[in-house]
Amino acid sequence: IGYFNGSSTFSSVVDVRTTSASVAVKKNGVVSVKAEAVAAPKVVKESKKDDEGVSINLFKPKTPYIGRCLLNTKIVGDDAPGETWHMVFSTEGKVPYREGQSIGIVPPGVDANGKPHKLRLYSIASSAPGDFGDYKTVS
Repeated sequence: IGYFNGSSTFSSVVDVRTTSASVAVKKNGVVSVKAEAVAAPKVVKESKKDDEGVSINLFKPKTPYIGRCLLNTKIVGDDAPGETWHMVFSTEGKVPYREGQSIGIVPPGVDANGKPHKLRLYSIASSAPGDFGDYKTVS
């Protein structure tokens, strides 16, 4: 809020985030500052997804789109420390997506406890037109 400018003169700087501030210098050199804080203006987030044609949450785990795996290829060597697979799924053009989105996959069957598998999220690797350029696949 304020400082001495090298001599005995006190200079004050008022922060722009306050509505009002007062500075008083007493005879003994004590500086008294009173300031009223202003709440930051509320920022309203506006989604641009609709403007950009991005579709989200079209299907849910209880009402999924049931697709077919067209390709499932291991893309790392046998001596690699982990496994990485490239999988291509048919969407029949019913699952539109854009680059940068993720896709949720629910594997068929049940887990070791006999419960249905949970949703797994994967990053989409293919461009919006899909692997074959026909908007009918996702990988």
